[in-house]
Amino acid sequence: MKQKIAQIAGVIVFILSVLNFVLGINLISINTVFSFLIGIYVCMLILHMIKDYFVMLIDNKEV
Repeated sequence: MKQKIAQIAGVIVFILSVLNFVLGINLISINTVFSFLIGIYVCMLILHMIKDYFVMLIDNKEV
C-alpha cells in the first residue's frame, strides 16, 4: 500500500513538473526543492528499472 501511494505521489509530482516546464506555470514557488524531488524520483525510477532487468536476467538463467 505504501508503495502504491508513493507511486501515485511520484506521478503527480512528475505531471506538475511537466506542466511547470511546458506552460511556464509556477505551481510551486520553491523551484529548487521541486526539481530536486523530480531528480530523486527519476533516479529511483531508473534504479528500479535496472533492478527489474537484472532480476529478469537471473530468472532466465535459472530456467
